[in-house]
Amino acid sequence: TVRNVKGGGSWVKGLDRTFTLNLLPEGIASPWLVRKPTRDGTVTSIETFDADGNQIAWMFGLRGEGNAERSDWRTLAESFNIAETS
Repeated sequence: TVRNVKGGGSWVKGLDRTFTLNLLPEGIASPWLVRKPTRDGTVTSIETFDADGNQIAWMFGLRGEGNAERSDWRTLAESFNIAETS
């Protein structure tokens, strides 16, 4: 859980001990909820791209090799209500 989220002008900043994210939401032209098959089951990512198709951010839930995806991550990712692809 990211507990320290702040807005700074147009920026959204997540600043915790083990996580840092500086994001300019206006720069996101295309966000996707992506599901990928692995030998440990399906994993879900949120992938964002700018207007030129360059990847801005690629986010997965924390999991170790040999472990299934955490259900709390999947629920959080799905809660953003963005386009989905497999």
